[in-house]
Amino acid sequence: MQIYPGNNEREFNREFYNVSEEATRERRFIAFLIDAAVILFVFLMNRHLGEVFYFLYILFKDANPFFNGQSIGKKIMGIKAVNAHYIPLYEDMKTCVLRNITLLIPVFNIFDALYIFGSEQKRFGDVISHSKVIYV
Repeated sequence: MQIYPGNNEREFNREFYNVSEEATRERRFIAFLIDAAVILFVFLMNRHLGEVFYFLYILFKDANPFFNGQSIGKKIMGIKAVNAHYIPLYEDMKTCVLRNITLLIPVFNIFDALYIFGSEQKRFGDVISHSKVIYV
């Protein structure tokens, strides 16, 4: 993890990203659909490559340093997943994997669907990894 200057790491990173609020569930859902389309495209081009790509993309999509720690869908929608201190997930791989592994376990998909409609508008993966999705 990088050390940022400032009195409080959370305050500094919040200023750095100019965060006013967390992303809405609608914007997050559209980003999810875009990511699903990317995975489907690769799968249709080559089934075996698509299976490997699916697994790796799901786990590490929010840790892509080439897209500033955003998945393709999140990049298009102008949102980003960060840890509780507003650190990008490519600098916090543990949080990234913990957040996204729930997408690979079918029973957790049910919890994700239920949690996103709660008052905090977070997925189950966000809750257990203490991450959030913000506007950038």
